[in-house]
Amino acid sequence: MFQSFVTMGKEGGTGLGLAIVKKIVEEHGGTVKVKSSARGATFELRLPQPELPESKPAARRGTKGQRSTP
Repeated sequence: MFQSFVTMGKEGGTGLGLAIVKKIVEEHGGTVKVKSSARGATFELRLPQPELPESKPAARRGTKGQRSTP
């Protein structure tokens, strides 16, 4: 299903969609899973959330029309 040029009986298209999705997700350290049933398929894409650097408190700014001193 995740192979290039596989169309699963669909007319038209190139068969690259899921192969490209899987490649991009994996390049970002994630995973792609599929669950199928008689009603259709569900795809689960999981991407890691990058750790954010600790934020520093914002410098206090003057109000509109006032100058703040450095």
